[in-house]
Amino acid sequence: MSAPKPKLPSAGSELITVQIGDQQFAIDIMSVREIRGWTATTPLPHAPAYVHGMIDLRGTVLPVVDLGSRLGLSSTQPDRSSVVVVAQINDRPVGLLVDAVCDIVLVTENMLQQTPDVGTAVVQDFVQGVMTTEDGIVTMLCLDQVLPSGLDASMARTPVSSAPAARATSPLTAAEIKLVRSSFEQVVPIAEAAAGMFYERLFEQNPELRSMFTGDMAEQGRKLMQMLTTAVKALDKVKTLAPALEALAVRHQGYGVRPQHYDAVGAALLWTLGQGLGEAFTPEVEAAWTKTYGLIADVMLGATQAKAA
Repeated sequence: MSAPKPKLPSAGSELITVQIGDQQFAIDIMSVREIRGWTATTPLPHAPAYVHGMIDLRGTVLPVVDLGSRLGLSSTQPDRSSVVVVAQINDRPVGLLVDAVCDIVLVTENMLQQTPDVGTAVVQDFVQGVMTTEDGIVTMLCLDQVLPSGLDASMARTPVSSAPAARATSPLTAAEIKLVRSSFEQVVPIAEAAAGMFYERLFEQNPELRSMFTGDMAEQGRKLMQMLTTAVKALDKVKTLAPALEALAVRHQGYGVRPQHYDAVGAALLWTLGQGLGEAFTPEVEAAWTKTYGLIADVMLGATQAKAA
């Protein structure tokens, strides 16, 4: 008999979508600790075929599960473009091998639906719900059954290291967080214009970046402001930001973003804030935003460096 599944995430929650073959799956972002590039694993004797082996994550040994194989799909042949999503499953750290991280999805009202009744407990064990997107149907996974119970418990239950998620300790003081939030509130009413100014400045100073943006720039601007809104709200609980930022960094790396581009983006952001806030963009506000962007950039660069390793 299948164990009861957790409730579907409520509106306002965030999901990370991943690619396995030609299908997309969603994972609750609260289960994700970090996102890494593929590194070779050490085989685990007598492990199921879908367990690639073990990796040492800053002193914590954890199993790496081929998520496609575990779900009964084709196995993933890991290469430099593969990604390992480190998730917390039943208090255990587990690496999930996937082809790519695709997007971060904000759950809206009635977006998720219950799993169709297909009369099999296996489906009910692994599938928490489904949702329809522009790219088709995305299956939300219930990760509780992913880790096989027969694995060496002493390995699978090793406590998760607090590193970088030590990187997730905010260097901002309470006063700096207040400055960032209060100044951002003044930008929100002019969000569309601010996003336009940001990209205009970014491309003016760095024309080589323009070719990376081929879609609707108005939509790109809305995504930028949504990301900033999420980051500003979470500055006092920055650990929750790391998985989303790491996923964003890995996706941007695939578009051609390189480490040196982060400085260009930071400069354009500070310039835009200065234009939008005017005299309210005091040296103290500028310093607080500089720290904030530095925190965001450090997390994202850490993810791209791990993927390149």
